[in-house]
Amino acid sequence: MANFTRNQFIDAMNQIKVNIENKGGQVNISASNPTPAELATGVNSIPNITVTNTYISSESGYVLKAAELNGVTLTLSKDGTTISSQTTPSPNGGVVTFNPTSGGEYTITATANGATKWTNTIFIGDVGVYNCKSALKMREYTLEEINTICKNHYAQYMFDYWDYIDMGSFVGSTNANSRYAYFVSADTEVDENDNPLGATFVCFTPSNYKMNNQSYNFGGYAHTLARQQMQPSGTEMYVNAGTLSSSTSGTYYVYDWILNTWEEKTLPAEWTANTYYYQKVNLTADGAIYAGFSEAIKPYVVASKQKRWRGWYKYGETSTEANEDQVVETIADKLWMPSAMQMNGEPFVTGWTKYKTDIEGSPFKGCENKSENDFYYKTDPATLSSQNAWYCSPSLSYYYNFCYWNNGNGIVTSYNANNSYRLAVCFCL
Repeated sequence: MANFTRNQFIDAMNQIKVNIENKGGQVNISASNPTPAELATGVNSIPNITVTNTYISSESGYVLKAAELNGVTLTLSKDGTTISSQTTPSPNGGVVTFNPTSGGEYTITATANGATKWTNTIFIGDVGVYNCKSALKMREYTLEEINTICKNHYAQYMFDYWDYIDMGSFVGSTNANSRYAYFVSADTEVDENDNPLGATFVCFTPSNYKMNNQSYNFGGYAHTLARQQMQPSGTEMYVNAGTLSSSTSGTYYVYDWILNTWEEKTLPAEWTANTYYYQKVNLTADGAIYAGFSEAIKPYVVASKQKRWRGWYKYGETSTEANEDQVVETIADKLWMPSAMQMNGEPFVTGWTKYKTDIEGSPFKGCENKSENDFYYKTDPATLSSQNAWYCSPSLSYYYNFCYWNNGNGIVTSYNANNSYRLAVCFCL
């Protein structure tokens, strides 16, 4: 019998979940990984189908889903003949399910207030679950409507991944490569109480916000200048105190590596050489990136809880010692940097050998397929072909570095923050 690691077992369980959903079943999970009981529930929810020789055949084997806002009637037709009509749930809208009687090309028409809102066609082949999405782009809906769709968990049924919201501008830039917020995942992130959030978006700063100052990039992502710039006024943080000396006076903090907590130090009485000191601060003003984020979208953004590897920031630590650092910090921010795992789907980079699990977050749905993962070509290829985006994943080669995307081959291949061109910034609705 083969020996499986915990992650391999979880991957196998999740594949079963995917297979259930592909056949029309549902697996409702409250945790990040389904339990055997939840998977059994999913098996029992699969539509009844019969097997004749090697073929699956039954009217109930065809499932077609569509979604819209409240008060929209969705009509299914084939060859000009109406088969069925359903009205979306009240008061927030949602998903309706049709059961076609056979394969072939079908049309779904969305009607609201007596007028046609959109029409879309879909071809149904083998028995299984199909989704007919809105023919309208995300940006053709209002922000309030998009928020309703996202928070009620049916964005994935209406919009394609990498569709976007036009924010108008982002940290002063009105160029397309900075003002668009791209839809990259649905129901993968959670709030501070572990409730699933409806949709995740990513946007990219212009080059003057790349945060390449080495002195402020060590200390784990939770303590970087980049994160500080993404927080609103009033946020409490431990930030790098810079260069101190034995004559420095004041209250500072160091990280206790035994108890894994912060310890207060009064200088100069408790001064020790070769120590990284931090200040506990409440930001008195919005960080530059938060201040430059869309004021129209801010009211809808919900803090997302992220688990991050602390990374290497012990003074004088060797790369071998850093490679054994397994401490994870949990943060909950409205704006946050994604990890290489979330954006790339593969956490490995040269010199980054310890962090090969998905503790930093599962891959975004829009990034699971390699052809969908190259976001440079989802924005503006003319200006982004040589620009590297920085992620929060730690590097073990230098204490002040994180990973960046190397566009040359479409995967994360390096780790020097100073070579990054922009920041990737995420938020959830």
